Amino acid sequence: MDSASFVHMNRNNYLWVFSAIIMSCFLFRGASAQGTMNNQQIEVAMRTIGHEVLLAHCDSTSRVLPVKKEGNLYAIRFDTEFVFQAPKLIEAIEEVVNRTNLATNYIVEMQECQSGDIIYSYQIKEGIDLNSIPCGLREQPEACYILRILILEEEQNNLLAHKSTSSPLGWLSSIFTGIINNGGLSISLFLLIGMGLYFYRKKSNPKTDPSIIEIGNYVFDDKKMTLSLADNSVELSGKESDLLSLLYLSVNTTVKRGDILRNVWGDQGDYVGRTLDVFISKLRKKLEDDPSVKITNIRGIGYRLVVA
Repeated sequence: MDSASFVHMNRNNYLWVFSAIIMSCFLFRGASAQGTMNNQQIEVAMRTIGHEVLLAHCDSTSRVLPVKKEGNLYAIRFDTEFVFQAPKLIEAIEEVVNRTNLATNYIVEMQECQSGDIIYSYQIKEGIDLNSIPCGLREQPEACYILRILILEEEQNNLLAHKSTSSPLGWLSSIFTGIINNGGLSISLFLLIGMGLYFYRKKSNPKTDPSIIEIGNYVFDDKKMTLSLADNSVELSGKESDLLSLLYLSVNTTVKRGDILRNVWGDQGDYVGRTLDVFISKLRKKLEDDPSVKITNIRGIGYRLVVA
């Protein structure tokens, strides 16, 4: 094979590798330890918060409805009325936030569904003493509540740093910022690379519903509780859907057996005998057509969703 043919066959690979290196330099400036979380993982973390809040108030049967997102605000809704206590609310939210590294600067509000009134609220800042948050031991009345979590703007930008280039203006802004700060490459080269990557991403990554999660070659619809591969789709039960969401939240990381039982079945749930093992087997069966996706048993500890 002559050199001209070799260059012709591999020019696309060189272009995308070179482009990825350049764009990574731009995006690295705004990245943080939390920047690795994408929007789908944040949605799953918010649903986990909803489950923990219900469990903290002795409710292991009610469902957490699809999370609504408006800007930096995430609204967690429930399918039932309940009574909440501020100390339990704070403890449940903080446990998930710390476990997932979700945020260090955010505001929590409990809103009554019908009136829209904010019944209770507090703000968490980095280094704040939780004991300084006004809690109170009085139970709030039983009602329909919406748990609203606002990740403050600077931190939200870090969490979703890679989203800043999802529009033409985002790409151009990143390109010109790189030119000004780094220099050394012509404007035309950056524009060509940016435009090429934008249209490539737009074609290969169409806008999807936040409740749709890609797991290997599978598409998991958390809202409809379905798991699809190519043209084949299977339905999941409520417990299967909750279990898969929890495992995906800690993808490639072991989730302790006790944490699974507490999050999916609750301390007083309907877990009997080897029910968890049965549900794991069901999920394995439904994921078996993609060899890059596995649920492994970590003996004596728990389970791990592995996506190669």
